[in-house]
Amino acid sequence: MHHSGHEQPAAPSRSSVLPSGENRPTSFVDRNTSPLVPMGLTRQSFLLHPRSENAPQPSAPLGNQASPALASRRMEQAAPASDRAEAVFPALGETFDASLSVPEDFSHGTQPAPGMMRSKLGRWGLLPDVAEPAKTYDIRGERYTAVLGPGGPDDVRLIHLRSPAVGDTFDISFAVPKDFSHRSQPAPDMMLSTLGKWDFLPVAEHPIMNYEIGGERYTAVLGPKGPNDVHLIHHPRAADEAAPAPATSSHDRSGRALGATEWLGDEHIQRDYELLTQQLQVNHPNLAAGTRFVDPLIAFQLSWGAERDALSALQRIIYDRDDNDVAHFLFLPVNDAGATDPNGTHWSLLLIDRRPERQPVAYHYDSVQGHNDGPAERLAARLGVTFLQRAGMAPQQNGYDCGVFVVDGTRELVRRLAQGERPQDEPLHLDNLVANRQALRDRLRG
Repeated sequence: MHHSGHEQPAAPSRSSVLPSGENRPTSFVDRNTSPLVPMGLTRQSFLLHPRSENAPQPSAPLGNQASPALASRRMEQAAPASDRAEAVFPALGETFDASLSVPEDFSHGTQPAPGMMRSKLGRWGLLPDVAEPAKTYDIRGERYTAVLGPGGPDDVRLIHLRSPAVGDTFDISFAVPKDFSHRSQPAPDMMLSTLGKWDFLPVAEHPIMNYEIGGERYTAVLGPKGPNDVHLIHHPRAADEAAPAPATSSHDRSGRALGATEWLGDEHIQRDYELLTQQLQVNHPNLAAGTRFVDPLIAFQLSWGAERDALSALQRIIYDRDDNDVAHFLFLPVNDAGATDPNGTHWSLLLIDRRPERQPVAYHYDSVQGHNDGPAERLAARLGVTFLQRAGMAPQQNGYDCGVFVVDGTRELVRRLAQGERPQDEPLHLDNLVANRQALRDRLRG
């Protein structure tokens, strides 16, 4: 994930989910004016209403979805991914010069294999097939990996290794095993399990997706054997592309390492949310059952995703295993990244009170007051919330701690909820919050 600007890193670089249109409250309700004044929506909201008949069914609440136990759950495979990679993907150097098989007007780039190429190479047995779904070609001096797609022998995708397919990129570093090594390979089981729950894998309608893993670019292609047959094509960086890592960044995508002045990434927030979920389940199980700490990845999808995808994601958050809507409190990290600019600069926090005895209300906590008003309005509206209040939040004193205010603010609000406090006509303000970066660093390392 790339970062820029004066403050905080982006929510995940996941801008391939595009907005379906503006749908936000027209303004905040400031706590110094009349509280809980209804605000108009520019179009009908949809996400907090009962699920549609055709919507995907939930399987579990979101709070623990990225926990190690669930994320590492393995799917049935014929062999370990490392073994499958050796069998499926040819080693570097095992290439065939296919230059004579493409039309004269062939131009370089990721694309479906031209009919002329499929015809010629098919006669020679040099196309990918079910037994060997990926082959490597040289075409006019450029390296390509050809992958057999879900549509059969005529569905062959040429992946140009110098550049990924046109489109946006998701940073999925959190979804691969710690021992993941950079190369073309079948998608690891952990990645299939984690991204599959969130509909972030290639599907027949959209068989190619772009990912970033540990700073390296990949194209994911759906194979011929179904939804779990996904091939990762690595795009090696040219020597002149490689840039030295900033001294302040650990580049540890586990979320366990955080520098003294490093901006928080989505992996840091999600890891602390996982830890908080575990603590709450032990100490206050009733509150835990009705509380969801939403992964920044999912918060971004809820804000910018297509309505069908966002609705599916929300339903997985708010329904329990028995298909009951039990999510009374939602904590969502808000980032000022957008669909066309994934490089956000600031984090804030949105708390949504969905207790059944009252209309849903959103409270926005921002350590740089007003900075994330727009993104918070959009997210609240996408969740069908028409009451939005700005809550008090202590101001940050530097240019890198807004993410710390989000996780520490979440913990303070949870502590007060556990003590029986509830927002009524006023939010639970955090004017006196003291963000403790060192304590967060200690938690993440643990």
